[in-house]
Amino acid sequence: MPPRTLVPALMLVILLAGTAAGERRDVARFDVYLGGFRVGRVSLEASEDAGRYEAAARIESAGLAGFLRRVRYDARAEGRVEDGRHLPSRYEEDADTGRRQSRAVMDYAGGVPHLVEYRSDRTSERRGEPLDPATQGGTLDPMTALYLALRDVAPGELCGLDVELFDGRRRSRMWHTGAREAAADAAGAVTCAGEYRRIEGFTLRDMGERDSFPFRVTYRPEAGGRMAVDLVRVETLYGLATMVRR
Repeated sequence: MPPRTLVPALMLVILLAGTAAGERRDVARFDVYLGGFRVGRVSLEASEDAGRYEAAARIESAGLAGFLRRVRYDARAEGRVEDGRHLPSRYEEDADTGRRQSRAVMDYAGGVPHLVEYRSDRTSERRGEPLDPATQGGTLDPMTALYLALRDVAPGELCGLDVELFDGRRRSRMWHTGAREAAADAAGAVTCAGEYRRIEGFTLRDMGERDSFPFRVTYRPEAGGRMAVDLVRVETLYGLATMVRR
């Protein structure tokens, strides 16, 4: 699976698990498969306390994919929580696709992102016209958006995702399409259908290949009455990617 496809596909299926009264701390580990082969793993940690939150994740290639090409993506975000809303204050990412190394840092003021740093050692790749961060107020950084999108939820909050992301260059949207299915087993599982869509700032090649990536997230009941993601399936350019909770 090419790195430019593997990282977004894995990001779509990052999961946070577990809740607690007062301080909240989440730790999760996942394996990612493509065509029956393990191609990646995801490690994530996050915490919330006293009106602040922090979230961090590492995505890296594994199995045969790790031998063919090393892929690593590290991201972290922090911010405050006000009236149930998560407002980022800083976002950092550091990526190594095996062909390109890059780093991005964003700060936020009044909900508007400011690109502090963007570096890439790859100059041959044609890029889309980057968006002006000043026009992206109200968007979330990818780490915060994924935290809100895929963390444990109460049963009444299932299938209600709708967030817009800005990564310093590109804008995208991820949302549940409203479909909700009860699983066939007696475990009380629920599956939500969703879609990730590229909006602006992507290359013509990226948009021409595909701009929409449907996904399905299966939740299962956890202790305490909340629902935790157990399995995610997302369509990619190279087939169906599956993320399985360890």
